[in-house]
Amino acid sequence: MRTLDEQERLVLFLHYAAKSSPRLYRTLARMLPPLPETFELAARHALGSFSGLGEETRARMYEAAGDGFFERLEAWMDRRGVTVLLRDSEGYPALLSEIHDPPEALFVRGGLDADPLLPIAVIGARKSTEYGRGIARTFSRALAEQGATIVSGMASGIDAEAARGALEAGTRQLPTVAVLGSGIDVVYPKENEALYAEISERGAVVSEFWPGTRPSRENFPVRNRIMSGLSRGVVVVEAGERSGTSITAGYAHDEGREVFAVPGRLTDPQSAGTNRMIQNGEAKPVFSISDILDELTFLCGMAPKTVIAGAPKEIRLSSLPQEQQAVCRVLLLGENDADSIAEQTGLSTGLLNSALTAMTFSGIMKQLPGRVYALDSLKTKLLEE
Repeated sequence: MRTLDEQERLVLFLHYAAKSSPRLYRTLARMLPPLPETFELAARHALGSFSGLGEETRARMYEAAGDGFFERLEAWMDRRGVTVLLRDSEGYPALLSEIHDPPEALFVRGGLDADPLLPIAVIGARKSTEYGRGIARTFSRALAEQGATIVSGMASGIDAEAARGALEAGTRQLPTVAVLGSGIDVVYPKENEALYAEISERGAVVSEFWPGTRPSRENFPVRNRIMSGLSRGVVVVEAGERSGTSITAGYAHDEGREVFAVPGRLTDPQSAGTNRMIQNGEAKPVFSISDILDELTFLCGMAPKTVIAGAPKEIRLSSLPQEQQAVCRVLLLGENDADSIAEQTGLSTGLLNSALTAMTFSGIMKQLPGRVYALDSLKTKLLEE
């Protein structure tokens, strides 16, 4: 079991007292004497000097200064496989340290790469459409196959589908990072427990909130700055006019990250925000993952590596969502029109349109005149079991 040193205890003491707020943390830190010799001396000084603080903050300080507080935390982290990264410690994400208000402490479950090659946040509405969920999953899988790390908030809807798509890539470790708006041990929503477990195993789950913190409305905008901070670019799949997704895109703008948006139907409220971002020049429109990769690889000084360059990428048919598998089985027999595909697959209009759009965007198939579709063998090689 790893034991926290004196400096780590001091940082976590202030982090706990500040309820994970970097601003309050800095206020408390300024009240401490320079270079306190031990955590015990610093805590004693803090409890005797911070007379102007609110009752809740002082109560949390007394609790954290109590006997056994950090021993219990160390034992809990050991049992749960949780580590903690401090802002000035080795392993803290390099991009995150550049933002205006980086978290002083970050609880991590899984393996977090401090400097991934191409981290990209894929975010969107909780109340999403079939079209949006299909795009998020397909884009994320294709991006992960090209070496990107997909960052999301593990919320229901677009975020969850983005994480699932990255995990489906199956080509590498650490394909996705989930940033929680609750404690590292609190899964929200509950329906994503299996997803949480898989991300913890193959990627990383992170949170700046103290273990046991319940999700609350005010936590999520705070969490969003970490999602954009961990990423070189943010892809917005669906968003209402006023939403947390728009807040994340705003953070990305403020921190100099690239923002992309997937156009949506004019009649869908879930696409009002993305369409407006594109109209106002706040986001670059995305029609394929090439639009994302070409921009970000250029900015990162990397050679462009997109799904349309070089040899066709290989995709196992079984790794695709069920509706896309059904469409592929029809098209493996030859090109076909949308009505015939619908008849042969039995898919609803909504599911079929979502599948066709996602598969076209990801390079699995191409659209020919007259709403006729065919597999795109120049971009993708399907591997049948």
